[in-house]
Amino acid sequence: MRGLAVLAILGIGAVAAHGQTIVNPDGGITIRTGTTFEVVSMLDTGVKHAFPGQPYSDKVTVTTVLLHGRNGGPETHTRTERNYRDGDGRERFESGNIVRLADPVGGFGVMLITRQKVARVTRYTPPPYNAANAKRTEELKAEGKAKREARPDRPLLETLPEQTISGVRAEGVRETYTIPAGREGNAADVRIVVEIWTSPELKIVVASSLDDPRSKKETLVVSDLARDEPDPKLFQIPPDYEAVDTATGAVTGPH
Repeated sequence: MRGLAVLAILGIGAVAAHGQTIVNPDGGITIRTGTTFEVVSMLDTGVKHAFPGQPYSDKVTVTTVLLHGRNGGPETHTRTERNYRDGDGRERFESGNIVRLADPVGGFGVMLITRQKVARVTRYTPPPYNAANAKRTEELKAEGKAKREARPDRPLLETLPEQTISGVRAEGVRETYTIPAGREGNAADVRIVVEIWTSPELKIVVASSLDDPRSKKETLVVSDLARDEPDPKLFQIPPDYEAVDTATGAVTGPH
């Protein structure tokens, strides 16, 4: 649950980020991230997926180099994030003043508003299964894959040799998209490269990079990766916070 700004590089649905890595049926890569937490992480509504038995904590450093900053030249921005998961699959994400909790065991997510000491609680509501919709979804995926493979300029997706990153085994994928000369007014071909390294054991991204010569370069580096059980208090609403149910508006607390 860590991320950079969401990218929209034509066929590449990718965010170089920490979170869940998904290789789409049509070949594109999607990264579930902290910056789109409410939409795509465990904190959205719907079925929740816990990863029990794999506790960890880490620090993430995200560096973005804008090639054309406010003064016309390169401009560098850096931020850090903290991530935690306990042995039951509960998660905590911290970035600046943003703190979010995801509890697939209890079936709820929380956004902690630190300045007001308010916890906004969202209950998970799994949608009912619809066989017709599920079938149509699979048909659309197959159609999308066929169209993607038929394109002469489809992105190149490569599987990279495994390596060890931050002390864990990591699997890498690289997606390269080429914008032909003249398509966007570019005199020569433009190559956009996204590289993502994921720990199959922890189910997190441990490194990533984006190189888009049109706009920016971004890197994500994981450090302080520990496999110990984090403090249980990290996954609880603080006792002095007022809890508000986002669906009903009901208020409880302080805890």
